[in-house]
Amino acid sequence: MRGFELHDALRNQCACGSARLAGYDLYDMGEWPAIVPGTGTVYGELYQVDERCLVHLHELEDYRPDRPTESLYVLQPCVIEIGPPVDAGPSTSTRRGSHWLAEGQPAGGGVAAWTYVYNQNLAGAPKINSGNYRQYCQISS
Repeated sequence: MRGFELHDALRNQCACGSARLAGYDLYDMGEWPAIVPGTGTVYGELYQVDERCLVHLHELEDYRPDRPTESLYVLQPCVIEIGPPVDAGPSTSTRRGSHWLAEGQPAGGGVAAWTYVYNQNLAGAPKINSGNYRQYCQISS
């Protein structure tokens, strides 16, 4: 997300807008968030990225397509609801933020996309009940 540590990886990519991902929960893993299937809604940003950026994001998210069981995150298809344009807002956090990768195809009122889903044990990580990582970082800092 804009204002977070890894946002530079999305430089020169198309920011589609703020977004909501239903059916997932968000957890605080310390230095980064973790999205997992659940019953909540997660708020973040939607980007359309090129192949080069996607390869770089796989490295940053420790996703190994050839060895998914060893990956920290796995890439999974999802349907995103797009909100208003992305607003960077004030943020001094160095944590990583939630983002989704656009496919750009409509799917039942949303947009077909891909998201990185946490692929390891949550080990008692606190759930971010609001589903909003930016808001959570501002409150907990």
